[in-house]
Amino acid sequence: MSFSIGFEGVTSSENLALGRIRLGEFSEIFWSNLSYWDRSDYRRSWADAVDVVESAEHAVSCLVTSMVDPSDGNFVVCLPLFRDGDAVFVQNSLIMLDQLENAFDPHRPWCAVRPRSVVSEDGRRVSEWAVDLASLGEWARSR
Repeated sequence: MSFSIGFEGVTSSENLALGRIRLGEFSEIFWSNLSYWDRSDYRRSWADAVDVVESAEHAVSCLVTSMVDPSDGNFVVCLPLFRDGDAVFVQNSLIMLDQLENAFDPHRPWCAVRPRSVVSEDGRRVSEWAVDLASLGEWARSR
């Protein structure tokens, strides 16, 4: 299964950039807010997130897709990564900044990711995709 995340080169304004994540056959676009982080900040964060998930068999990490100034914003959009052996499960999520017990660290956003759940608060199955750890490593080494 393949994995990639990056920017498409399209910017709707000076404050938004179009990105895309590929998880095997699944592909999804996202808009990244550029008012706090620039493209290089996102890319650096994604590489760090993959390093974290590669570091331990049951690691938790996340790919931030839209970052705001934590002192001003309400939430951060991310794709949590939950490693289980050689599989990594990817979900969509929001980190609600006003609900955190500790201050949000934009250099370690995975510290704010809640444990993996496959059922939402209203009892529905959470959408998630599985990708193999080797694919994440291949993406990281190709950068």
